[in-house]
Amino acid sequence: MTEFFAANQNMIILVGLISGILGIAAFGSALLRWYRGTPTAVTVTNSEALNPARRPNLIEMTPSEFTVWTTELRETAYTERDKLHGPALIALEDKITDLTRQLANPEEALAQQHAIIISLEEKLRGFGNDIGGDRIAEAKTALEAGDYSIADDIFAEIEAREQMAVQNAARAAFGRGEVAEAQVRWHDSTPTTSARFTCMKQPNI
Repeated sequence: MTEFFAANQNMIILVGLISGILGIAAFGSALLRWYRGTPTAVTVTNSEALNPARRPNLIEMTPSEFTVWTTELRETAYTERDKLHGPALIALEDKITDLTRQLANPEEALAQQHAIIISLEEKLRGFGNDIGGDRIAEAKTALEAGDYSIADDIFAEIEAREQMAVQNAARAAFGRGEVAEAQVRWHDSTPTTSARFTCMKQPNI
């Protein structure tokens, strides 16, 4: 097994590095969501916002329309504060803080939303073969309406799948090491053909 690890040291190190990078990325993603909050997660609790007829389109929205929409989201959040406690209340307060920040400079906030949506849509298109066109289209429509939840679910699914692939690769590498060690031991303990032939030719005394 030592010989196998020596011969495949680079592969094992690479698998370990990929696993570590994915873990750091997952932690960073969770930390970023906690710090910034999802700008429109509040709309999930607003039944009117879920009505397709009233869904906004952030790509086509003007700064003045963005101001009206963001103000409505903040007012909705204010009305829900008394219903929440603990971590949920803290998360809602973070949303209110973020909405207030966006209202202070709606032009910049809207431009940031555009950049985020375009970036996320590009990343989603890269997973089209794995996820399917219908789900990608659904996530794209939701993104443009300010709903990041579907895209987040897709990214979480891909992330979990890739982490499992890395873990499987690591297990396979160790499995190959065990196989190599077993083969070496079997080879060392098995007589060679010439040795077996000599034993067969040896006369009995």
